[in-house]
Amino acid sequence: MCGLAYLGVGFGFVLGVIAVAKTSDSTVLRLTAANGGVYEPEMRLAPCVFFGLFVPVSFFWYGWSAEKQTHWIVPIIGLLPFGVGAMGVMACIQVCSPLHIHSSCRRKPSLTVLIRPISLM
Repeated sequence: MCGLAYLGVGFGFVLGVIAVAKTSDSTVLRLTAANGGVYEPEMRLAPCVFFGLFVPVSFFWYGWSAEKQTHWIVPIIGLLPFGVGAMGVMACIQVCSPLHIHSSCRRKPSLTVLIRPISLM
């Protein structure tokens, strides 16, 4: 039974990646059009607000169901929103960071020495 503990988080990760893949580009296109056709790397961070709301919901669900000693699957299902929120936030941050780092390095060449090795990891 210990191997089943990761089902909720695993399915949440998969659903989170699918959700980010479906919404990321359409959100950026909509925000670029609203910004007069000018793209900013920070526009990739907009879905983080939506996906970030899943994490506290998941913590409440998991904590409540574990305290009340419900069926073992209820806390596991409670981790599904955590997986969705974690992947939604992390995927947006990972896509935005290299774009932002490289655009700032072009403006400030002295930062390239510090930031470039980190972005290659």
